[in-house]
Amino acid sequence: MSHENILELFERLTLLEKANERAIAQAHSLQAVQLVALHYLARCNRFSDTPAAVTEYLSATKGTVSQSLIQLEKKGMVTKVQDPEDKRVSHLKLTSLGRSLVKQTNQLALLDQALGGLDCEEKAALESLLRKTLIELQNTHKHAMFGPCSQCKHLQKSKGGHLCGLTKEPLYESDLVQICREYTHP
Repeated sequence: MSHENILELFERLTLLEKANERAIAQAHSLQAVQLVALHYLARCNRFSDTPAAVTEYLSATKGTVSQSLIQLEKKGMVTKVQDPEDKRVSHLKLTSLGRSLVKQTNQLALLDQALGGLDCEEKAALESLLRKTLIELQNTHKHAMFGPCSQCKHLQKSKGGHLCGLTKEPLYESDLVQICREYTHP
């Protein structure tokens, strides 16, 4: 298979995903970027729930993300909570309305349907190849990785459970499965 064919497949998959995303967002009176921000906030850990992290994850401009977050806050889907240790930092938390919308707009069922013809080995191989491709693209373009703490090179065992080797902070069980902006592939 040529690189052009691979690029064409990625492009088509992305366009279809974005069209579906826009339709779902529009059905809920949201912009697509707002819906993606909500889904990110539902999956990120406490180290990655800041406006700066959302901006970095979305690879969008600070202004676009700022306006999107303001709208989500006005709609009662997100609240800002000031960091108790660093008053300059705000953490974004989904409200019950925001969590409910994320559940309603989960696109996993569509992906399950699309991948339904693949067996477990094929799905694992596809995931592995996509992960390798993503890591390579992120490294090439110097983008943050955003991955789960459970698979991060900074994860350390400690007496009480787990510790982030980068921040030296304890990790809760929920942190291990959520995505983090400090993720580094082992």
